[in-house]
Amino acid sequence: MRRLFSFVENGTMLFNKLRRKTFGLTLSLLTVVTFSCSDSEEPQEFAAPILSVNTVPQTINDTVRISAGSSLNIAIGLQAAAGFQNLEVTGIDLSDNIVFNDETISDPNDFENSFSKEIDFDFDDPQLLSSIVNFEITVVDRAGQSDVENLIVVVSSPSVALRSMVLLGAQINSNPSFYDAIGDRKFLFDEARSESVTDSSIVDFAYYFGEGMNSLSAIDDEELNDVFVAANSSFSIENGFTTRNATRFVNVSDNVSSDDFNDIVNGAQLLGAASLAGEGTSRVTNLEVGNVIAFQLADSRAGLFGLVRIVEINDTDGEGTITVDIKIQTLNN
Repeated sequence: MRRLFSFVENGTMLFNKLRRKTFGLTLSLLTVVTFSCSDSEEPQEFAAPILSVNTVPQTINDTVRISAGSSLNIAIGLQAAAGFQNLEVTGIDLSDNIVFNDETISDPNDFENSFSKEIDFDFDDPQLLSSIVNFEITVVDRAGQSDVENLIVVVSSPSVALRSMVLLGAQINSNPSFYDAIGDRKFLFDEARSESVTDSSIVDFAYYFGEGMNSLSAIDDEELNDVFVAANSSFSIENGFTTRNATRFVNVSDNVSSDDFNDIVNGAQLLGAASLAGEGTSRVTNLEVGNVIAFQLADSRAGLFGLVRIVEINDTDGEGTITVDIKIQTLNN
């Protein structure tokens, strides 16, 4: 009986040991299977990023046509399910020169699946006149996927309009002092004021005689206002003109002669001679016969560039006149 009991007891203990080992083995196998499944999972897949590009002027068949001296606005939008990584915009001309490059890199700590940006590019470099520039816009997401858009920009050279022998009177002269450079129109003070009482004006500059002697000036120039008020207390430009166009001038006589003025026949040549005007001032003074003055009209006047050649001056006291020739970019291109 004791042997039988001992055998049963030993058998029971053996069974329990085997059961524990089996459970442990089973648990180990389950653990291996679980990790194996985890290790064999495929990486999560994301949709590739998508670019959208809009331009001013408008893009037609992936091509933008723009006049030399104008600006191109590129509005970029993107969607990146995996997160935005970086955006690069590169402009390359036909000689493979990089004329524009802009790169935006996302902050690693910020997850963005959408992004937008606007870029403005000015085609006022003489090297870009009458040229073609290929813009490549590339976005890369955090999964290394990319999308690329190409934009071809055709830069045309605008034609040139010539205004010959334009006579302007000083502040006390009976001839018109104010000038519309696009429409080739002259205005007396009251006429110029009537053209400038709204939020737009066609009056670009004026002639006067002041501290700097014979002068051309933008309508927003303070000395121009002071000179006309001194001539007639009712001739306040500051109070009478709602819009005062900010034309800018540079005397380029050291680089552009009177003969050079004659030789300028197309927009590329004109812009090459007048491109510094955008960095100019609101007035140019101490004018002399033969001087060549570069100007750029206000943004509201299309930012057109032009040149003024001083032909004749008959004024020493504000009662005389000045005669000029003008060449200016045209709007019909």
